[in-house]
Amino acid sequence: MFPCTFVSLCRFLVLLCFGAFHVTARAASPAHLSEFPAADRVLTEIKGTGPRDTQARQVGALRQLWHLVASLAVGRSETADETRLRQTYNLAMGAIDRPMMASFDPKDTARLGAQSPRARWVALCSLYEHDTDLREELLTKFFSPGFRTRFGRAITEGHRVQKHSAAELAQNDPNAAPQWLVDVAWYKGPAYLLALVTVVTGLAWLRGVAGELRRFGLDPSDPHRLCAGRRRYVLTPVTGIVVGSRKGFIGHTETKKYIDPTALVPTPQTRSIVTGLYHHFKVARPDGTATIVALKHHRAKIAQGQRASSVEIRREKKSHGDHLFFVNHDQGVRSSGPLRSLFRPRYGLIVSSLLLLTLVALYGKAVHDYPVNRANFPTWFDFTGSVAQRSPDLIAGWILDLPFQLLGGLAATVLAWQLLGAFRAAWFVRRGADPLVDRLDAEARAQTQAGFDLATAVRAHGTEPV
Repeated sequence: MFPCTFVSLCRFLVLLCFGAFHVTARAASPAHLSEFPAADRVLTEIKGTGPRDTQARQVGALRQLWHLVASLAVGRSETADETRLRQTYNLAMGAIDRPMMASFDPKDTARLGAQSPRARWVALCSLYEHDTDLREELLTKFFSPGFRTRFGRAITEGHRVQKHSAAELAQNDPNAAPQWLVDVAWYKGPAYLLALVTVVTGLAWLRGVAGELRRFGLDPSDPHRLCAGRRRYVLTPVTGIVVGSRKGFIGHTETKKYIDPTALVPTPQTRSIVTGLYHHFKVARPDGTATIVALKHHRAKIAQGQRASSVEIRREKKSHGDHLFFVNHDQGVRSSGPLRSLFRPRYGLIVSSLLLLTLVALYGKAVHDYPVNRANFPTWFDFTGSVAQRSPDLIAGWILDLPFQLLGGLAATVLAWQLLGAFRAAWFVRRGADPLVDRLDAEARAQTQAGFDLATAVRAHGTEPV
């Protein structure tokens, strides 16, 4: 009886020691790991405002717990239990994140870039990974007050994977943006900028169109005033006898040193570059005065002693200007000046028209793409910010995809621009310049009848060159 009882007692003691050793071996190491919740419990108790928000919050919560395990192991090697716990969190995060990432359309991701649904999902998970409110919820639900007291600093350090608060940003960057600007949604700024550029461009275009719709030609109330859209010019006619003239070339000289291989010193070579013609002549009038007429880029045909008229054109409040045309009354020859450039549309209207068409195309792109991105942007106006951010790539794509159409459109625009200027100039010559020339011819005949001839003009002013 005794031996059996002794054997049984020994077996009991052995089993008791083995059980105690087994329990000790299976206990979490370190002991604070018992405070951490299992991944399944996190998925059960962490909820969001909707299905996608719930999944993002769960991924963010698991990431925060993953970082907290690592922060409590700072300064020592990580134990096998800590590694195993973090692996369970990794598996739970992957079970949510991998199917979600696979559900996004690669074409939308490539087309929309940072504004794609995939990028929005990644940003939302990252937001919850560093969210202080979610951290407080985790600590309240899953950890005891004693744990929070003992590891308060480690909890804070583990959460601070990167500096994110306004105070921390200001501490490291004195030029950090103000908080009100940080709080504005990232896509709001480009949307407002695109709208502002569109409004300014539209106003500039309307101003240009209004200027083009104004009168082009002589002012009915004053035949010495010329209207060219919003611009006003003053015409100053001069009629008399030419008593001196000079023709020449407008240009400059250019000197280069030519190095002859057989010579010891470089040889300078000078050439003249002609950029235009000029014709200056002095017109004597019956009242005893004379006017120097300086024509630039004119192939004038007029000689000493011939009767001529010139019409100077200058902007209002300017002291001088170019000559619109001149007339040789003896030969009946008339030469026009910068009529076409005066009457063609302004460059501002052309540039504002092209820019406005580009902005309208960007808004059209936003209208076309918004249905695909409605779940990621509150309103269509918000989505225009993403289009504004991608505008350089979009415009470059249009240029590369439509080279012939673009060149054809530009050529048609330039041709229409030139034709409109030519038409306006021809209309002005017929309706404005011809009557003015008739008046100058009448004045020249009156001077002849009054006896004002070359001899009289030469006696008063001489024939010295201009």
